Amino acid sequence: MRMLEGSNDVDEITHPVLNEVHELSIDSDFLLIVLKKSLLRRKGLKVVLMSATVDPERFSKYLGGAPVLTVPGRTFPVRVAYLEDAIKLTGYTVDQRNQEELTELDDDIEPEYSARIRNTLAQMDQYRIEYDLIVQLISKIAVDPDYVSYRKAILVF
Repeated sequence: MRMLEGSNDVDEITHPVLNEVHELSIDSDFLLIVLKKSLLRRKGLKVVLMSATVDPERFSKYLGGAPVLTVPGRTFPVRVAYLEDAIKLTGYTVDQRNQEELTELDDDIEPEYSARIRNTLAQMDQYRIEYDLIVQLISKIAVDPDYVSYRKAILVF
């Protein structure tokens, strides 16, 4: 994207490689449109799209039947959890002074969340990273016996 922003002529690029194409955004959508048009115009252009989770046939069809290469390897199980789940697991509140007394109110059944969790979520600024929540979540995973299988690698983006 940076190269496209700074140049009207990207003909010198012969093999653009896009990793994690499943992480769609306005920028990546725009880039895929540009690359698709470029593939029609430039016969020597080779585009490499990579993702461990995307439906390759869908992208192949979008790009006019582009070949799909599957690299064998080990896949890892993924458990989807949401911000509400992290708040529930840690007992996190925006106002940490009330955390201990409010944690008891979380005897709800997923995916319904307690009033405390909904209130905490409503108080959070979506443009601010809650570093305290991240630290508490990592700490919980690191010491809680229920999460021993997750301790081997914790990735934070």
